Amino acid sequence: MSVVVRWLGNRLRSCRRLRRAVVLGVTVTIFILVLYPQENTDSSHARGMRPLKRSNHDHQLSPAYWFVERREQLRGACRQIKHRSGLQPFLTYTEHVIVNIKNNISFCEIPKVGSMFWRSVLSVLAGKTDNFHTAFDKEWLTYLSALANRDKPHYAATNKIVFVRNPYSRLLSSYIDKLFAPNPFYWNLVGKDIVKTVRQNPTVDSLRCGHDVTFPELVRYLIIMDNKGVKYDSHFVPVSRHCSFCDTHYDFIGHVETFREDVAHIVNAVPQLKKQVNLSAVESGTDLQQLERNSHNVFGMRKDRILKCMTFHEALVRLWRRWQVRGILHKSEKFPLNKQQSSSVTFEDFHKMAVAAWSRSGSGSWKSTNRKEALKEAFSDLDPDDLEKLNVMFENDFLLFGYSRDIELYGEKGADYKYFKLD
Repeated sequence: MSVVVRWLGNRLRSCRRLRRAVVLGVTVTIFILVLYPQENTDSSHARGMRPLKRSNHDHQLSPAYWFVERREQLRGACRQIKHRSGLQPFLTYTEHVIVNIKNNISFCEIPKVGSMFWRSVLSVLAGKTDNFHTAFDKEWLTYLSALANRDKPHYAATNKIVFVRNPYSRLLSSYIDKLFAPNPFYWNLVGKDIVKTVRQNPTVDSLRCGHDVTFPELVRYLIIMDNKGVKYDSHFVPVSRHCSFCDTHYDFIGHVETFREDVAHIVNAVPQLKKQVNLSAVESGTDLQQLERNSHNVFGMRKDRILKCMTFHEALVRLWRRWQVRGILHKSEKFPLNKQQSSSVTFEDFHKMAVAAWSRSGSGSWKSTNRKEALKEAFSDLDPDDLEKLNVMFENDFLLFGYSRDIELYGEKGADYKYFKLD
């Protein structure tokens, strides 16, 4: 009898391990191939990375070399910065480091730099099996600031992971998601203050809603806040001011630009991840989850608040443009509704239209072209003095992580299509 009990116990444990592996495999599929497909189509030189002792065959180097090179870049830059004014962190480091002592992993989260993926993975490792909401549910996570005293000595031995991103593309991505796309929460949180601070003769509606902030206005606002030393939303704070980079030894410094390759390397290098994350499940991806989730947000709880600030037609047009900027829909896919149709369209019908446009768009180099053209368009609208001041804000990002200051490396010139012109 005892033999049977032990056998059943072992089978149950095996099933639980298998379930965690399947959930993590699905999680990796969704987050790597849905949320982070956009940065992985170009060589490192085309992305604007500094050569940093690289040869003409650096595309053949292994990811392990990238991680060594990034640590060396960081250490050398920190030696320079320590003789300057410092990194002036805006955020409390310990409140943004997720620690999993059992699996010997810690991750410092930075908005718009892969945090949802790692929050999801760490939540599943902590026992949560519903991966759909995992990335937004922090109750399963333990942060360094709340770590039990008995576990704090073990934190130093964890595999420390952090991801960084090109400061230009991160800033534009934050603008698209938080201010350009229909997002009444951030319009109220940030948009209204931007309008009040930088816009001359704003309308009553703009002051009330903060719904129509332009990218140049966001940049001008950040420059003003930065010069005053005033804290502002973490989505717009330079990456170098997160995560105490010069005082923490990170075992893995990943780049969003090589997200898939970097995650695969980290999973294979960390035994606890390799045992439980099923990378073999990652074969192909889809943008369909983004289409559904974004549409659901606009048609769901946000709709009433959106209609207080703009027509539903404009909201849907902005959502459509968001997908084009991200390389989900081809720029030739015109918005399919007129103003009257937009006011009565259902979630189901609009979602079908979006899926049909996605299907017609197919795949190819146009995805990267869309993103580069949008980046070029957004930054070409900046006043040259504001761009220079923005680069001063990003100076430590360039130094610490090896990104180029030359915006020309990141954009596509001569695009006839205007991603941010809604008329």
